[in-house]
Amino acid sequence: MTLASFYSRRHQTELTLQAVHAGIDADAKATKPHGPALVQGAAILSRNKSEPELAIHLLILYLDSPNKSPDFPAFQAHAALSRLLQEQGDELGARKQIEEANALASAYHPTPLHIRDTEQ
Repeated sequence: MTLASFYSRRHQTELTLQAVHAGIDADAKATKPHGPALVQGAAILSRNKSEPELAIHLLILYLDSPNKSPDFPAFQAHAALSRLLQEQGDELGARKQIEEANALASAYHPTPLHIRDTEQ
């Protein structure tokens, strides 16, 4: 999805979409499919206001997968899905997703950063 993000920043829509689809295909063939690449792809599609149904599908696949990453916590994926559903006019679905996000967010505790003392 790095390539898709690169094209997106340069407003090259067609190349962005091609790269997102290539990333989805690569994710499907991965040892642990339906991982963080799907969240990245959904975010790129959402930012570019392209293929919202696909972005929704990618987030659902990620949330249903055991291959979630701490880099993309489930509560964030639920919140993103809520926004997309709301944009599609699915108020009930959006509300359900934001409730899921809120329930999970209360249990979210990020790993503290370890800051090295660079002054010696």
